[in-house]
Amino acid sequence: MENSMFISSAPYGRSFKLDSLQKDLLNCPYVQRSRDIKQLSLAYLVYTDARHSRLSHSIGVSHIGGDISEHLKLFESFRYLVEAAGMLHDVGHTAFSHTLEAPLEKIVGDHMEWTAKLIKGEAELKRYGKNEIPEILRSYALNPEDVANLVNRKYKNEKFPFIQEIIFGSVDCDLIDYLIRDSYFTNPKLGVIDYDRIKNNLVIKDNKLCILNKGKDAIDSVFQLRNSMYGRVYLHHTVRIADNMLRRGVVLCMDEVPDFYEYVDDELMERLRYIKNPIAKHLIERVRKRDLFKRAYVMYDYELAEDETFEKFKKLDNIGSEKIEEYIGEKIGLRKEYVIADFPINSVLLSEPRLKNYEFNVLEHNGQIRKISKLRPKTVEAYAKELGLPENPFILAVPEEYKEKARDAMCHFLKQL
Repeated sequence: MENSMFISSAPYGRSFKLDSLQKDLLNCPYVQRSRDIKQLSLAYLVYTDARHSRLSHSIGVSHIGGDISEHLKLFESFRYLVEAAGMLHDVGHTAFSHTLEAPLEKIVGDHMEWTAKLIKGEAELKRYGKNEIPEILRSYALNPEDVANLVNRKYKNEKFPFIQEIIFGSVDCDLIDYLIRDSYFTNPKLGVIDYDRIKNNLVIKDNKLCILNKGKDAIDSVFQLRNSMYGRVYLHHTVRIADNMLRRGVVLCMDEVPDFYEYVDDELMERLRYIKNPIAKHLIERVRKRDLFKRAYVMYDYELAEDETFEKFKKLDNIGSEKIEEYIGEKIGLRKEYVIADFPINSVLLSEPRLKNYEFNVLEHNGQIRKISKLRPKTVEAYAKELGLPENPFILAVPEEYKEKARDAMCHFLKQL
């Protein structure tokens, strides 16, 4: 009898059946750790129900990967490979997910490379004991390096090149699950993804992953929801401000908590109560109490339609956040650590390189494969333009009592450009 289990998933309104490989990986302490890491970091400060975990997302990605593999009638070895990559693709995350990715990389290097090392057994999390991941993978005749490469977008297979696209492509298991899951817990009215329609219309043609022509509307819905989620949730100004405050606080006290990357959310926040750096302590306490900085100056997307404003935005981007923060802080008598100059889309693009990808192969009735952008050029162009200009392309935030001074200083700075 197969050693399987069922897990209920509210965002999908159904239960997932996990096979023995998925169950064994799920029970690994390194994977269980992500149960206590929030998928959307500090978004719960705005969307109070957004407390779902990295673990629930990983289970979803693994399930979708196995489900699609079965639909495509892949060999069991490839199904296991995709399922393992889905379950392990976030195993390298630190507390608060992408929020602390920059300080994480100062210690362990590139986030994805760190994840690959954990999968291959080349690194350990001391607080979680022996790394059992490679042993589990090998017990299912899987090469840990193959799994790591699939997670790290480096998997090469000349006979089956489409395997990489299932786990990491323009529309893949990761993207589908996080959009379904995150929208469910934040704003379900933003859009709906018909996962079953996507899966049931996927085919392999000429060694390419394609969707039948009748299913291309479902791919459109993925692009549309992705834009809406980034505009309304992931790049929400309050979430961005909170993220920046926490990140800055952790960077300032990294010497006191050099192993912060092994902690989960609540553990890290408790450990940070006892740091000595006064600025870091103050910033983190303000996040804990939701006493966040306020927007002093904002460049809105509609303003960038004016050539003059757009040119100033580009100059600001070239100057960079650090120099802007130094200038504003000096002008208003505030330490630069308490000034946040944020270009939201720039940092997001670093952690989500698929954002500018609006392509997918469509298999037409005549047997030809065409890119969806060729079939719907105006729709795809509109999506790309919308994402290129988020609602708040630039935000300047400071403690509330400094708002007016900071706004005046920013306006003076812009006049000099």
